[in-house]
Formats: sequence, structure tokens, C-alpha cells
Amino acid sequence: MMSGEKSKIMIFGAAGYLGTYMAKASVSLGHPTYAFVRPIKSHDLQPSKLQLLKEFESLGITIFQRFILSEFGNEVDRISPLPPFKAIFDKKKAVRRAAEKSGKPYTFIFANSFGAYFVNILLRPFDEKLHKVTVYGTGETKYKS
Repeated sequence: MMSGEKSKIMIFGAAGYLGTYMAKASVSLGHPTYAFVRPIKSHDLQPSKLQLLKEFESLGITIFQRFILSEFGNEVDRISPLPPFKAIFDKKKAVRRAAEKSGKPYTFIFANSFGAYFVNILLRPFDEKLHKVTVYGTGETKYKS
């Protein structure tokens, strides 16, 4: 890369909470910025998402509408998920290994499981619609102090 040339930045999940800030910061620093977002479907249009994508376009961000499963902030190389997530995370690990082998510079940023996704479920494991309680784990783990 020549001196003064800006890096191309790809952001997966750019329409998400953290991704929005990253995309705007990247383009404000003059980097050619590419935003990967879930496809917009007419039956589930959210005015705020549509407005955000229009804002991205006005800022010069190139938008790609592709579906890539989210890691929900988990560092896939440092966790041991249970099925069915293990199969999903194994695929994500393969994508990471491909990025590493490509020889291109990259940075993986993850948000350590934003509370909006998991805290509510863990604090309230009772599913009111199904009238059932979810118990996590096998019960074999013993507590040590």
C-alpha cells in the first residue's frame, strides 16, 4: 500500500448496534467502506433500518445485502458451544481460518455477547408461551469455591 493510501474496510453486521458506529467511523476517516447487512425484504421492512442504509449510501458506504449468521458477539475460537451452535460456530471458524490464510490484513471485532441477546434469557428461563423452563447444562458441573 502506498503512503497515504487508505485501507479498504469491510464490516459484517454494519446495520447492527456496534457495526453502525464502526461503519460511520471508518468512512469519516476516509477509508473506502463496505457494509455487509442482512437483505431487506418488503414484508419485514423496518423504517429505521431503511433510513440507516440510505444514510450509509449518502456517506459513500458500499452496501452488500448478504445473510451471514451472527456470532452474537461470541469469540468463536474461545468458546465450547453446545449443539446446534457448535456446527454453526465450526463454520465460522473455517471462515476465520480462510481470512488468516488469505494473506490480507484483517481484524475480528466481537462484542462479548451483548446483554440484549442473552441476559434476558438467562435471567428469565421461563418461556411464558410454551409454559416451560429451560435448564442450561447437564447438571454434572459442581460448584467450587
